[in-house]
Amino acid sequence: MWFKFEVEQKRINESDEENVDDLIEYLNHNGDLDQIIDGCVPIYTNELKGLFFINETALIEAFENMGLGNRSDFESGPLGFEGVSIYCYIENSVNEWLNGNFEEWFSTKFWEVIA
Repeated sequence: MWFKFEVEQKRINESDEENVDDLIEYLNHNGDLDQIIDGCVPIYTNELKGLFFINETALIEAFENMGLGNRSDFESGPLGFEGVSIYCYIENSVNEWLNGNFEEWFSTKFWEVIA
Protein backbone atom coordinates (compact mmCIF):
# COMPACT_ATOMS: atom_id res chain seq x y z
CA MET A 1 0.00 0.00 0.00
CA TRP A 2 2.85 2.39 0.82
CA PHE A 3 4.47 1.83 -2.56
CA LYS A 4 1.15 2.33 -4.33
CA PHE A 5 0.69 5.59 -2.43
CA GLU A 6 4.16 6.76 -3.47
CA VAL A 7 3.35 5.98 -7.11
CA GLU A 8 0.00 7.78 -6.89
CA GLN A 9 1.75 10.83 -5.42
CA LYS A 10 4.17 10.72 -8.38
CA ARG A 11 7.18 10.27 -6.10
CA ILE A 12 8.02 7.01 -7.89
CA ASN A 13 7.38 6.28 -11.53
CA GLU A 14 8.14 3.47 -13.93
CA SER A 15 10.89 5.40 -15.69
CA ASP A 16 12.90 5.65 -12.43
CA GLU A 17 13.95 2.04 -13.01
CA GLU A 18 14.12 1.27 -9.32
CA ASN A 19 16.52 -1.53 -8.51
CA VAL A 20 15.43 -4.66 -6.70
CA ASP A 21 16.92 -3.63 -3.37
CA ASP A 22 14.95 -0.38 -3.39
CA LEU A 23 11.74 -2.17 -4.27
CA ILE A 24 12.26 -4.69 -1.48
CA GLU A 25 12.99 -1.85 0.94
CA TYR A 26 9.71 -0.22 -0.08
CA LEU A 27 7.87 -3.49 0.58
CA ASN A 28 9.40 -3.80 4.01
CA HIS A 29 8.92 -0.11 4.87
CA ASN A 30 6.27 -0.81 7.51
CA GLY A 31 7.41 -4.34 8.32
CA ASP A 32 4.93 -5.86 5.87
CA LEU A 33 7.41 -8.41 4.54
CA ASP A 34 8.26 -9.59 8.07
CA GLN A 35 4.56 -9.88 8.88
CA ILE A 36 3.99 -12.06 5.83
CA ILE A 37 6.83 -14.36 6.88
CA ASP A 38 5.64 -14.40 10.52
CA GLY A 39 2.17 -15.37 9.36
CA CYS A 40 3.55 -18.44 7.58
CA VAL A 41 5.18 -19.90 10.68
CA PRO A 42 2.88 -22.30 12.53
CA ILE A 43 2.34 -21.64 16.22
CA TYR A 44 1.21 -25.03 17.48
CA THR A 45 3.86 -27.29 18.95
CA ASN A 46 2.74 -30.41 17.10
CA GLU A 47 2.93 -28.60 13.73
CA LEU A 48 6.35 -27.17 14.57
CA LYS A 49 7.69 -30.54 15.68
CA GLY A 50 6.20 -32.29 12.62
CA LEU A 51 7.67 -29.84 10.14
CA PHE A 52 11.01 -29.96 11.90
CA PHE A 53 11.02 -33.77 11.89
CA ILE A 54 10.33 -33.91 8.14
CA ASN A 55 12.72 -31.09 7.15
CA GLU A 56 15.32 -31.11 9.91
CA THR A 57 18.44 -30.82 7.76
CA ALA A 58 17.15 -27.93 5.63
CA LEU A 59 15.77 -26.08 8.66
CA ILE A 60 18.98 -26.38 10.67
CA GLU A 61 20.98 -25.22 7.66
CA ALA A 62 18.68 -22.18 7.24
CA PHE A 63 19.11 -21.32 10.94
CA GLU A 64 22.89 -21.62 10.74
CA ASN A 65 23.02 -19.50 7.57
CA MET A 66 21.14 -16.68 9.33
CA GLY A 67 23.85 -16.42 11.99
CA LEU A 68 21.43 -15.83 14.86
CA GLY A 69 23.49 -17.59 17.50
CA ASN A 70 23.34 -20.97 19.15
CA ARG A 71 20.48 -23.43 19.02
CA SER A 72 20.30 -23.42 22.81
CA ASP A 73 19.50 -19.68 22.80
CA PHE A 74 16.11 -20.43 21.23
CA GLU A 75 15.06 -23.77 22.68
CA SER A 76 13.14 -22.23 25.57
CA GLY A 77 11.53 -19.43 23.52
CA PRO A 78 7.85 -19.26 22.62
CA LEU A 79 8.31 -21.10 19.31
CA GLY A 80 11.39 -23.00 20.34
CA PHE A 81 14.27 -23.77 18.06
CA GLU A 82 11.90 -25.46 15.62
CA GLY A 83 9.84 -22.28 15.09
CA VAL A 84 12.90 -20.08 14.70
CA SER A 85 14.38 -22.53 12.19
CA ILE A 86 11.14 -22.56 10.19
CA TYR A 87 11.09 -18.75 10.20
CA CYS A 88 14.70 -18.70 8.95
CA TYR A 89 13.89 -21.18 6.20
CA ILE A 90 10.86 -19.22 5.01
CA GLU A 91 12.73 -15.91 5.19
CA ASN A 92 15.63 -17.37 3.21
CA SER A 93 13.24 -18.74 0.57
CA VAL A 94 11.41 -15.42 0.29
CA ASN A 95 14.68 -13.51 -0.02
CA GLU A 96 15.92 -15.89 -2.72
CA TRP A 97 12.71 -15.38 -4.68
CA LEU A 98 12.83 -11.62 -4.20
CA ASN A 99 16.41 -11.42 -5.42
CA GLY A 100 15.84 -13.78 -8.35
CA ASN A 101 12.31 -13.13 -9.59
CA PHE A 102 10.80 -10.09 -7.96
CA GLU A 103 12.00 -7.43 -10.37
CA GLU A 104 10.56 -9.16 -13.42
CA TRP A 105 7.31 -10.08 -11.64
CA PHE A 106 6.91 -6.58 -10.27
CA SER A 107 7.54 -4.92 -13.63
CA THR A 108 4.99 -7.08 -15.42
CA LYS A 109 2.30 -7.02 -12.72
CA PHE A 110 2.44 -3.77 -10.77
CA TRP A 111 2.81 -1.25 -13.56
CA GLU A 112 0.02 -2.93 -15.54
CA VAL A 113 -2.37 -2.59 -12.59
CA ILE A 114 -1.42 1.03 -11.86
CA ALA A 115 -1.67 2.11 -15.51
